[in-house]
Amino acid sequence: MAEATKTFQDAAAGFDAGDGCPKAAAECWEQMKAVVEPARELRKAVNADKQTGPEFYSPAYALLDNMADGMDVGEDAFSNRPAVLGSAHDLSDWLDEHPTQ
Repeated sequence: MAEATKTFQDAAAGFDAGDGCPKAAAECWEQMKAVVEPARELRKAVNADKQTGPEFYSPAYALLDNMADGMDVGEDAFSNRPAVLGSAHDLSDWLDEHPTQ
């Protein structure tokens, strides 16, 4: 869990340290994918954490679901950025506030 958390948070911080998303639509897909890939690995780690359990992770699952829903659009449609990137930031904050180890 700790490794997946760090990898995800590093990806979210890397997005913040970069140039962010351009103001034009359809130009942020690669940045969004770079944040979502480690989020998928984080979901696997959360699913495998039998010690803590799903109730504890309920808010994290909701944010991971928002990210997945945003990616289901299949492109950067500008309107899905908050679902993907906003949820990523919220999830990173939640992970800081709810350490598991």
